Amino acid sequence: MQVGVTVRKRQLAVVAALIVSTASLSPMAAHADSATPTTLYVEDISACSDTGPGTETEPYCTLQAAVDVTVPGDTVMVGTTSVPVTITRSGTAAQPITIEALGKVADIGTSASDTTPVFTVSGASYVTIKDFLVGSQTARMALITGSNNVTLDGFEGGETGNLASPDDSALPAIEIAGSSSDVTVSRGQFEDFGRHAPTVQVDAGSSGDVITTNGIEGGDPAIAVQQASDVDITSNTIIDSTSYACGVGVSISGATTDSYIENNALEPNTLCGSSDTPVGLVSVTDGATSGTTVDYNVLNPNTDYSPPPGDSEGPDEYAYDWGGSFYTSVAAFTAATGQGAHDIIGDPGVTGPWGFEVESDASPVVNSANSDAPGELSTDVNGKSRVNDPLTADTGVGTYDYYDRGAAQIQPSFVDTVTAATSDALTVSATSQTWSSSGYTFDFGDGTPTVQGAYGKATHTYAEAGTYTITVSGTSTLNGNAFTAATAVTTLGSDYTPFGPTRLLDTRKGLGAPKAKVTDSNGIQVKIAGVDSIPSDVTAVALNLTATDTVGNGFVTGEPDGVNAWPSNMNFTAGQTIANNTILPVDSNGDITLLVSGTTTSTAADLIGDVTGYFTQTSADGYGSVPLDRLLDTRKGLGAAEAKVAANHGVSVAIAGQDSIPVDVSAVAVHVTVVDTTGNGWIAAEPDGAGVPSTSILNYLKGQTISNTVIVPVATDGKIELYNGGGTTSVDLLADVAGYFSTTAPDAYVPVTPYRAWDTRSDGDKLTSGSTQTYSLSPSEAKIEAFTIPADATLVTNLTAVDETASGVITAFAAGAARPVVSNLNYFAARTLAGLAILPTTGSAQKISVYNDSTGSTDLVMDVFGYFSSN
Repeated sequence: MQVGVTVRKRQLAVVAALIVSTASLSPMAAHADSATPTTLYVEDISACSDTGPGTETEPYCTLQAAVDVTVPGDTVMVGTTSVPVTITRSGTAAQPITIEALGKVADIGTSASDTTPVFTVSGASYVTIKDFLVGSQTARMALITGSNNVTLDGFEGGETGNLASPDDSALPAIEIAGSSSDVTVSRGQFEDFGRHAPTVQVDAGSSGDVITTNGIEGGDPAIAVQQASDVDITSNTIIDSTSYACGVGVSISGATTDSYIENNALEPNTLCGSSDTPVGLVSVTDGATSGTTVDYNVLNPNTDYSPPPGDSEGPDEYAYDWGGSFYTSVAAFTAATGQGAHDIIGDPGVTGPWGFEVESDASPVVNSANSDAPGELSTDVNGKSRVNDPLTADTGVGTYDYYDRGAAQIQPSFVDTVTAATSDALTVSATSQTWSSSGYTFDFGDGTPTVQGAYGKATHTYAEAGTYTITVSGTSTLNGNAFTAATAVTTLGSDYTPFGPTRLLDTRKGLGAPKAKVTDSNGIQVKIAGVDSIPSDVTAVALNLTATDTVGNGFVTGEPDGVNAWPSNMNFTAGQTIANNTILPVDSNGDITLLVSGTTTSTAADLIGDVTGYFTQTSADGYGSVPLDRLLDTRKGLGAAEAKVAANHGVSVAIAGQDSIPVDVSAVAVHVTVVDTTGNGWIAAEPDGAGVPSTSILNYLKGQTISNTVIVPVATDGKIELYNGGGTTSVDLLADVAGYFSTTAPDAYVPVTPYRAWDTRSDGDKLTSGSTQTYSLSPSEAKIEAFTIPADATLVTNLTAVDETASGVITAFAAGAARPVVSNLNYFAARTLAGLAILPTTGSAQKISVYNDSTGSTDLVMDVFGYFSSN
């Protein structure tokens, strides 16, 4: 029988960042046309439907169908779709409607000859549309009419290359009609040098609008306000304001009142010539001058035009056109108008489009803005935080004196290169190499003393999993300025919290999944995060998995949704009830996926899942290895009386203080074996004194020796209980300890993409009778290059015996160590059997030794699911 190597018939289609699984894997969402906010999905794929329900597995085909059923608080996630679309539904201030592109993959533009807006917002309020890529030759991106409190954020696109097109000669890319108010256009990046109209236009009568932190190349002008009021034009970068004539960057006309032009960076057009009509980069007509404030801008007009001899004409592009009067200097402008006292005339040193950035620390935009300017944002056009550049003096004003003018905030090199590598469980390597400093001081944010890092590097091991802020400080040898940089790091490893045991899954009863057997090449998604007090940030779960009422022969694989890893967790035969413990990574949705695969299409099984604990990247219990040792053997009176455990009775097993286990132990990893069975039954493991159990760890038959490795919560008395249930006969029980969890234990758990580390059927010879073989379980040995595992880590593995010629016992232990008197797997002749093993290893190759206590031989398959380490 094959072990976990079957061809899957289930496929996961990934289309435009939407993970679309089979319909049986996701619960159906309520239709959005109700009072309950939800997340709707739009994706033009074969499984889509414009009648709903709008789930990931059955999304809407068109954005129009989705927005037509939205209610306040809804979010519409868009992959690919058709446009244009008209939005008439409204949210509220507390629950806006959000329409968001998935990763800016939704290129939904129209042609330059199509004058219908891609987005029309009509008669709506409290709507946010964000992160859309709106084509490269789009005549009209958005029209906001009769609406209020609408936000267009993170748009990309524009009109390029159609300089002579008559169809878009008077159409702005984004137009805010006069019947609208309180509209925000933010963090857009527009390559608009083919447009014969404004990129953003605010029509007469509108009020309260904010045009902030956009990068614009082109537009004529780039931003135009026509007789509106209370409009803030803040922190925009406008370069080459048109490409065919001297252009205006920002224009305010008519009786506009209470408006601001602040913190903008305006570059010139280089094509001005003697035939051009003089313009100002900032143009405010006579009726708007009394209601407009201009300050903290950087302007770089094109004044390089040299007239022919005898021609007294001045430059075609000025810094300012203020009520028809032109000014080339800040001093003259301020003296005449009282405006622009903190403006700068000069090259702003900015680049764009498609990633507007500040070129260097010498740029006049750096650390010089008014952070309290109306409409100022705390992040820039690229979504980066406003950080201080220590190479440049802080000359800005407001709450923060280091904000940059223009759309982009310079990201000093040391901020980008202070990194924290988390390839190991709790150990990070912080680096600050770009800066030349007389010394580097690292504060790792956990209360430990600071570290002096040679050459800008330092390594630190945290005592507990969690998220920490690493701060590096020093003094620049370039200019003597002190600098400080910080970065947040979350340790790769997770700590453990005991739980239950609690049953979260039973397909016989419809608990945690549909009430139905799981059939060949199909799977179920099981919710872990948020269920029965398990937190939402769970990274992995300890689960005892049981297959029962099986039809045919097969195996079960547990994995995060969409990973498609093929190592198996459990093998079953027809009519069998069998259990195995596993530690499974939890995906970003808080789920695990359990798949059934068989030798025929009729293979099926009911699945039961009992949770005994979970892992999170927050401080809880670490893992501690101990010498592999037997703590219980009722045949010999070890750890309990020399007597079989009676039916429907339990035996207490002392854990705390045994085999180097500390008194604060919270859970223990033990390999439990049932022997000398004279009837059928099951074994449960739980904290001592927990009462009659409702979960089990293994099922046994008459005359059978069978085992399972489990993680069991320890009671406050330092003990666990093994319970013999479900039958009428007594049994002997053995328990071998592998490790424990406590607040003082040093190791954290790191789940990895499961991989097959060794398979003697293809990688080597069978384990013969009484032989010991050594194997390397490292990812590199398995040709896995995506990650490394620290030396001497403890691996969470699954051992599977296959093609056995006789019954036997497998003992696995760290290579080079003495063979302990314990077992990891009890197997039977000609029956594939899998079992969890938490194995200490030796060296960077993760070597283990395996002893086969049998009169026959067996092949062995070893799969790795994660590791414990503090390094």
